[in-house]
Amino acid sequence: MTEKLGVLVDPKHSYFIGNNRDGFPLYSVNIEYAHKYTRKEAEQFPQFKWVSLEDLK
Repeated sequence: MTEKLGVLVDPKHSYFIGNNRDGFPLYSVNIEYAHKYTRKEAEQFPQFKWVSLEDLK
């Protein structure tokens, strides 16, 4: 079984979290720029909410 992918969302501002080319955090409203995480990987960022990609469609 494969794990579901999701994105990290800043619950205060509804931004998706990703990284730019230099490795700095990138806050975007466009899901294409968001870094995809499994639920387990997202646990290391408790300040953000993990949302499944399926739930965003």
